[in-house]
Amino acid sequence: MTSDYQLRNILRKEKEQLALRQKILAMTSDKALAEILNSDQPAGLVQSFSEEDLYFLIHEIGLDDALPVISLAASKQWEYILDLETWHRDKIDLQSVSKWMHLFFQADKNRLVHWLMSEKVEWLEYYLFKHIDVRIRQHDEDPSDFDEHHFTLDDIYYIRFLGNSEKRGQNESFDDDQYWFEKQFLEHLAEIDHTTYQSLLIEAMSVLSAEFEEENYRLRNVRLAEKGFVPFDQAIEIYAPITVEAVTGYGKKSLATGGMDDDRSFSLPPVAMNMKRDSGYFSDALAIIEKDQMFTKIQIEFATLLNTIISADQEPVREREQLAGVIKKAAGYLGIGLEILTGEKEKKIKKAAAMIQQYQLAHIFRLGYSRSLKLKFRANKWVKKSWFKSKGLPLSFWDEKLMGILGGLLVRHPLFFDNYETGVLYREFDTLSDISRTENSLEEIINLDNLFSLMTIDLKAFSDPRLSYIKLILTLFASHFAGVEPARPIHLGELKVFFQKLWGSEENRIKQAGKISEGVRTFFLGWLSDRTGLTSIEISDQMGKTLETIFQEMESEYGNVSLDDLDPRFIDLIYLDIP
Repeated sequence: MTSDYQLRNILRKEKEQLALRQKILAMTSDKALAEILNSDQPAGLVQSFSEEDLYFLIHEIGLDDALPVISLAASKQWEYILDLETWHRDKIDLQSVSKWMHLFFQADKNRLVHWLMSEKVEWLEYYLFKHIDVRIRQHDEDPSDFDEHHFTLDDIYYIRFLGNSEKRGQNESFDDDQYWFEKQFLEHLAEIDHTTYQSLLIEAMSVLSAEFEEENYRLRNVRLAEKGFVPFDQAIEIYAPITVEAVTGYGKKSLATGGMDDDRSFSLPPVAMNMKRDSGYFSDALAIIEKDQMFTKIQIEFATLLNTIISADQEPVREREQLAGVIKKAAGYLGIGLEILTGEKEKKIKKAAAMIQQYQLAHIFRLGYSRSLKLKFRANKWVKKSWFKSKGLPLSFWDEKLMGILGGLLVRHPLFFDNYETGVLYREFDTLSDISRTENSLEEIINLDNLFSLMTIDLKAFSDPRLSYIKLILTLFASHFAGVEPARPIHLGELKVFFQKLWGSEENRIKQAGKISEGVRTFFLGWLSDRTGLTSIEISDQMGKTLETIFQEMESEYGNVSLDDLDPRFIDLIYLDIP
């Protein structure tokens, strides 16, 4: 009976603690900190958090404010922080090591020294090897033989902190705070155990740094693999292109493994799994899957996908907002992959839900990402041989919208140019519609570039760095209309001649409500045909919408302006030669 009672009591306390942790994770940072510090057993509470959740919590509270929490964390939680914060791919980031060692020292200096000497002595030796130079005073040497940069705690070992140009590395700065920490740390270590301090200095003089880094990189990867992370060189495969045939050819994932390569049970961050996901094809399909064993496996598989993306991107994810961005990215490309797999114009949620259970999420993600990658590859290949590039024109030549679209495809991971439609300038691709819109815009840019390449244009006359494709094509057309050959920036009088031919008399412009006649539009197509050798039909088919947009901008900007009111200061769509 006693045993059953004790077991029930343990389970009850664990349930209460789980509820408390979830409550804290949902709080604001200041309230979360107060809740932890005011609890009956703050150390037990802090150490009951998963390493992942505590990591996010510390960053949300703020590193300086979170020092009391850091001091209560378990050693494995400290180690997890170092694993995430102090590596860049397969290299140790010494500046980050110094930063976190300093924070741990501020949190609990006695514990830091004990932890390093008992569990991380090789780390400490490596750190000192990279940061200090040690000289042993010989019997025939006088203390005055050492310059002012050396200091000693025992008149035997003289220490000098290394500068940026030495073993520390060019990318690490050395400031007063770091000097204070390193000196205070050595003094505290010597105070606790002077013999150990001296032994440590001797060992730090002969560290094989390459061997240390290689072995510790391996151990770090083993630890992070238990959390679902994989090394960068493996994680980057998540962005490798894949075909529909390859996705379906891998076969169905089993219920036993949920699509994972083995049956390890990864420790998942509840903060990630409990976050509200935006509506989308993947989220909608996931919502109708029965909450059973397969659903749990899919959650694990999704969390593993998130960790893989984080490892591949090599971008720190320290706050919930950053994690939400990774979730949105994963869900978006999964949705695109599902749209491709279902092959339906209308989204079929039940069919998509079945595919989530059938095919591996990593493969579905790769299928979706392949579509954006295909656009990126096409954009990169085209830019290298483009007319605008050969003429030395900047990306801004394509004006704000098309420049934004093209720029989003030229970055490391392609992005959709949202232009604040949903509140942001760039975002991840969410749907096949995003892919199609971007593909159409890229086609538009390529066709316009080809159009310019077929013309004979002396760009020396157009040296304005603000030159855009709209400004160039309208100035060329205006020059032709005004009888200016070869084309060049036009004068205000020539602009008035151009506008008069576009709208006719003032009475006619007012009567047409600023609209440019179809006759002018047809003449424009004929002029382009003469300049390029393309037929009017070819031009209209390839870039009719683009050219129509240009005319609409002209109508909007100048359709209601009389010739007498034209002011060169406010003419942005045509290149003027202003004395």
